[in-house]
Amino acid sequence: MGFTAWIVALAIALGAGGLTKAETGCAPLTIAAESAQTAAPSLTDGRSADAVPAASHKIPSFEGITPVQWAVLGLAAALLGVLWWRDVIRPGSFRRNGLRKTGELGALVWVFGAIATFLIAQIGGTIALVGLGVKLSETDTPGPRVQGLYAIVSYGMGITAAGVLLGLFRRASPGAEGITPRWKDGLWGVLAFAIIMPIVMSVSQLSVWLAWAVERWYPEPIAHKTLQEIVDNPSNPWVWVMAAGAVVGAPIVEEFVYRVCLQGALVRATKRAWLSILVVSTLFALAHWGRVPWHAMITLGFLGCAIGVAYERTRSLLVPITVHVLFNAANIAMALFFK
Repeated sequence: MGFTAWIVALAIALGAGGLTKAETGCAPLTIAAESAQTAAPSLTDGRSADAVPAASHKIPSFEGITPVQWAVLGLAAALLGVLWWRDVIRPGSFRRNGLRKTGELGALVWVFGAIATFLIAQIGGTIALVGLGVKLSETDTPGPRVQGLYAIVSYGMGITAAGVLLGLFRRASPGAEGITPRWKDGLWGVLAFAIIMPIVMSVSQLSVWLAWAVERWYPEPIAHKTLQEIVDNPSNPWVWVMAAGAVVGAPIVEEFVYRVCLQGALVRATKRAWLSILVVSTLFALAHWGRVPWHAMITLGFLGCAIGVAYERTRSLLVPITVHVLFNAANIAMALFFK
């Protein structure tokens, strides 16, 4: 534990610095936060004003990378090396360390739990919009008040459905691991976040370079409409209702749907943890199609994979929820800080 604790402490120290300096493009609240020295004005088409480089340059110069960004990239490489060495992420590691017990319920029951929770949340949000007189055929994004009320109803119903289903699942399948919240596991979630965040930030930086290489322009610093609404209207109380939904509601509902239900169903059906994690991570990223740029979906997929590994290794429901909560909160904090 001494060596692991040292690595975690280093991750917290450099990871916290990276949160204030490095670019990151993540979701569900996706941003690519730039330092004041590298921020650039935007063109009318949404691209950075200095985003078209000379023909010979397909990626930004390494000279533009700050020391903190280099530190985060180095830390990410070191953390991946340690995780590989400790047999956390190597092929076959789950088989060698034992699969998480998924209990007596069949895979289709877990899939039903995911679908039911998703539909209940969506129906609840739709009812809220109809009650507010919002025409569902409108293409314009509703204002903060409508979005805030939608978040309250949608996430409220989703969390309620997840809680009811968890209770039923625990009764029907007492041998299943990872479906009983244990508050002490929140600390493990904080430690998992400290390890995961520098790695995800590095993947985000690489995805930004890839976007430059493919499209020859820098992505927008803020790539999610909800996050943009929060940044543009920080004095509006309904904006903070939206933020609360994103920080608290979304992680609870999404982790229950993706990790507990879908990943659990695949682990039970295939007996292969890595395959299950990769499939669910891909679904997690694709669920944000159209809401974030394509390069951010790479980061999303990697984030989902990291959370999936943390869930299978700790066998704790609260760990992925805590990581997701802290991740979304960090994105909002960075967006406001760099406003």
